[in-house]
Amino acid sequence: MASLEKIAEHLKQEGLADLSASVAEAVCGLLSWKPSSTADHPNCVIAFSFGFKFDESGNRQPGEANEQLARYIMDLYATRPIPVHAQWEIALAIGDRVPTHDLHSIKPKIVGMKKPDDVGVEYLSSRGVVDQAVGHGAKEPVLVVAHRLHLFRCAEIVKSAGLSVVVHPELMPVECSGESGQLWTSDREVYVLSDMISRLGARRDR
Repeated sequence: MASLEKIAEHLKQEGLADLSASVAEAVCGLLSWKPSSTADHPNCVIAFSFGFKFDESGNRQPGEANEQLARYIMDLYATRPIPVHAQWEIALAIGDRVPTHDLHSIKPKIVGMKKPDDVGVEYLSSRGVVDQAVGHGAKEPVLVVAHRLHLFRCAEIVKSAGLSVVVHPELMPVECSGESGQLWTSDREVYVLSDMISRLGARRDR
């Protein structure tokens, strides 16, 4: 509370006292948002990756968080074999332990650059993951699988696509790896600050 009082005092000094209550509400709301289910008994999985790591050759590998997400999916599939739409880092970690007819790997698009022999990789957003999964035939209710810090955002994006969701936050990995090649996934504090900035930006736009 002391920190929120300091924010309110600063806003007053800047002549923005009328914003103090709104800012306090936004910050508290962002920190307390929790993912929640809107359905039971999922018909498919949509799995979102969380970071990656580089191997000695500079190639991207799944990393620990995605390995954990893959293990969760494999254990689930052993008891409830439903289609899995997984971002490629998780799909790579799963390998052939989910049959190919049920494992749909979601990959970023390869795009041409200025020269014919020059190609690049288009950034794959979480919404892009959902769009591809729907294109592959994903049917609700959807079990959303993601790192616990990332789960709320992913569940909300799936809901925004008009799909009911099932979430199990208590079963999702929570640790961050300092070896991650993606800065915002390498540290819990960095992730929370990054996510807050993003959410505040979305709130401002609304």
